[in-house]
Amino acid sequence: MEVKKLTLAENIKLMRQRLFLSQESFARELEVALSTVNRWEMGKSKPNFTAMKNIKSFCLKNDVDYAPLEQSWLHFELQAEKKAKRNQNVSA
Repeated sequence: MEVKKLTLAENIKLMRQRLFLSQESFARELEVALSTVNRWEMGKSKPNFTAMKNIKSFCLKNDVDYAPLEQSWLHFELQAEKKAKRNQNVSA
């Protein structure tokens, strides 16, 4: 049986829900806008470096494993690069 890897959006939402936080409370903890957390959880954008540092601090403070978030964040980068390359090949 193959285990499905969670996307960045799924990892962020799962972490927030495990801590019983609303998007608004989570946004306040990370010092970002509510709409920012919503975009992350919808997979429409990803946290920047500053936000990832704040998320890491949040994870350490709340005894949450940061590794899955970091891995999915890095994977998100790779997917974006692959998509850009595919678009270049299609238009060429």
